[in-house]
Formats: sequence, C-alpha cells, structure tokens
Amino acid sequence: ARNINVYIDTQNGAKPLGLIGRKGEVSEKYLKTEISALYGKNEKYALFEMQIPKALDGASKQVANVRVEYTDPVTGKTIKTLQKISVQYSKNSNLVVSRQDSSILKETALTKTSEIKDKAIKLADEGKYDAAADYLNQQSATLEKVAKQCNNDKDVKQEAERCSWLSGNIFSNKGFSRELRKSVVSEAYSQTNQQQYAPGKERK
Repeated sequence: ARNINVYIDTQNGAKPLGLIGRKGEVSEKYLKTEISALYGKNEKYALFEMQIPKALDGASKQVANVRVEYTDPVTGKTIKTLQKISVQYSKNSNLVVSRQDSSILKETALTKTSEIKDKAIKLADEGKYDAAADYLNQQSATLEKVAKQCNNDKDVKQEAERCSWLSGNIFSNKGFSRELRKSVVSEAYSQTNQQQYAPGKERK
C-alpha cells in the first residue's frame, strides 16, 4: 500500500488531543497522520490520544470513526475503509482494568519513551544534566507501572531498566559520551519507527 492516510473523526463530545510518536494534523474534530508505504508483511501502527466525554455507568457511546485511505500499488486505485469506535462506561474499576488492551498500553509507553529520550538528549546537550537524568528516572518508574499492567512484559521492564541506567550514567558523567549519545538517538528513532533494537549493550 502507498500514500496511507489514517484519520480519526471524533463524535459525540470526544475531543482530539494529539498523536504519539508521529507527526500529523490535529483539529477540533479530527486527527490525521500519514504512513508513506507498507511492504509485504510489514506492520505499522499509529497512536492517537482522545479525551472521552463523561457518561453514566453502563452507558455505551460511539466516539469516533477511523478512516484509512491508501493507494493500491497494483491497480493505482484509492481504497477506503471505515470502522466505528465505541466505548462502554463502568464504575467497576476491576472491570475497566480487565478490559484494557495491554498491547496498546505497551506500545504507547515504549513510543512515549522515545520522546523522553529525545528530550533528555536535548537537556544534556544544554548542560542540564540533572534535569535530563530526572526525566529518564521518572520515565523508568512509569514503565515499571506499565509493565505490571501488562503482566510483567519483558520489553517494558527492559526499557525501564534502560532508562534507569541512562539516568545514572548522565548524572555520574555529566552528560552522554559521543558513543552513548549516538546509541540513544538510534534507540529513539527505532522505537518511533517501530523497528526493533537491543538496548543495554553499554552495560556489558
């Protein structure tokens, strides 16, 4: 598929907030991002944030339509799909937790971590080493919580350990070494573009 456009059209009081890890458009009624192309069995995802309106316990409400438009590379035709998104409301916190999609929690946490790493690099480059270290340390704590929500997911736990290690390294050495900075930039890029990487090599 080529020229892939993903839209979230909000409804019934739902409000667009933004995108995680991707550039795109945010208006009062919709969110949009582009994916240049997909090949073979490649998988790509886009993470959107919305504010869902309040409703009574037990209510159900349609909050958005997801539209995907892309070009078929064989025929050159534009293909359009649409899926309705609804939410159910409950005061039962255990039920809410049990219905959470752990894959979305995981990918959101990992993608946000790439943004945290970029921010930490910028702060360290400005000489704000303590702030950079604190930024990464806070994200490590957040990832630990997410890991528990995702049945102690090993990828999330590994990334929590990585952020903690980076925080200590920046604090002790007053910034990144050239090699470590390059490695962290690569990690952030790989996470944002959904490519696998192996964190923690510098620790060995």
